[in-house]
Amino acid sequence: MKNPSKGVLFLVLLLLATLVLGHTTEDTGKIDENLPPHIQLAQTLRENAYNVVGITAAGLILLVAYSIKTKPRKEKIKKILFWSIAILAVGSNLYLATVTVYTNMVSPTQGPVHWHTDYEVWNCGTQLDLIDPTGIDNRVGTWEVHEHNDQRMHIEGTILYMEQASFHHFFEIVGGHVERNGITFPSVNGEVFLPTQGSCNGQPATLQVFKVYVTNPADAKKWEYTQEKLPYPEGLDTIMAPYANVPPGDCLIIEYGPIHEKTERTCASYRAALNRGELHGR
Repeated sequence: MKNPSKGVLFLVLLLLATLVLGHTTEDTGKIDENLPPHIQLAQTLRENAYNVVGITAAGLILLVAYSIKTKPRKEKIKKILFWSIAILAVGSNLYLATVTVYTNMVSPTQGPVHWHTDYEVWNCGTQLDLIDPTGIDNRVGTWEVHEHNDQRMHIEGTILYMEQASFHHFFEIVGGHVERNGITFPSVNGEVFLPTQGSCNGQPATLQVFKVYVTNPADAKKWEYTQEKLPYPEGLDTIMAPYANVPPGDCLIIEYGPIHEKTERTCASYRAALNRGELHGR
């Protein structure tokens, strides 16, 4: 090994890239003790994956820094450095591989999904905008359940139980609260509470939920769409349609205002599809 420092540095950078790119899990909060034991185990494994990646990265950085600074010449020290790096890298990758395989096995979808639902929230005729994402990841929520400042629910990755793909779960993950007496929505202008009953501009108002959806998603040339009024709050437990594109993915409209059986509102993606002639019916 003519230049061990450069060789070790290259190896560490390569292994760190492998760890980062291979690490696709995300913390989803506290372990839910009401879930079955095997799901709790999967949650625990995913939570610990972050610690494993952090410890591995710190260890590799320290080892390569030591190698560059001391430039060891003794073969014994070189071997110790090499095997320390190898054990850290291989061990962490084995752990992440185990997490990936196990979570895919227990997942109801048997692997990663990529589902989207568009949504709009209206308060007395004014549309609310969810809090803006911060940080380089540009999302509100977790890797599996989030929003990108695009009024779209994103379910991406391996979910551990189907309720993670519900409308209710999404609003909880992004910082809202769904309760029987109303919804607390974290808007860019602060939290807004939409009660189940109240008034708008001096007129009686009710919290209502509508789902606009494609009835024949398999026929992309002749999509037909309709809408359904969902009961509140039970309707928000609905699992979103398993589609990446919207439409045929769902459009969720939440309105606090005068009571009506149908809404005239649709999501921007549905309006665009209507203008393109891809949607028919109502």
